[in-house]
Amino acid sequence: MLIADDVGEPVQTIALHSLEAQTSCALLILEWSIESAMSDEDVASGIAYRPHEDGSLVTLWGEVDAALRTEASEAMTFLVGRHGPVVIDVERVSFIDSAGIAFVLQVYMIGREAGQPVTLRNPTREFEDMLAIIGMDGEIEITRGVTAA
Repeated sequence: MLIADDVGEPVQTIALHSLEAQTSCALLILEWSIESAMSDEDVASGIAYRPHEDGSLVTLWGEVDAALRTEASEAMTFLVGRHGPVVIDVERVSFIDSAGIAFVLQVYMIGREAGQPVTLRNPTREFEDMLAIIGMDGEIEITRGVTAA
């Protein structure tokens, strides 16, 4: 996991081998955050999270990039320690960079370690192409045709 300072500059890379270490790191990242999260889907871009059915729903929309690191950190903190499947709705993502892909992969890896299924809902062809480029096509389950509730 790459740790960044408050302006997004990388300062340290660490390997997190346990859920406990990931939880501690996620809480530390949240404490470092100096901006408040914006989970109002009326803004141009964002990350929202909430309990959903027997698990969790994470919704990404707009331009998902490093500018959303605070929202990503808070979503990770919300997810760590929760039980049940995780759905990541990416239907309204218009752009995603390496920081956004890294967030999706972190959610997937934490879910896999905890034995929780992680599903990507309604990704665009471009989103799927990004997963293929990094060798993750076929790794994360994809569902189509279901809209966010």
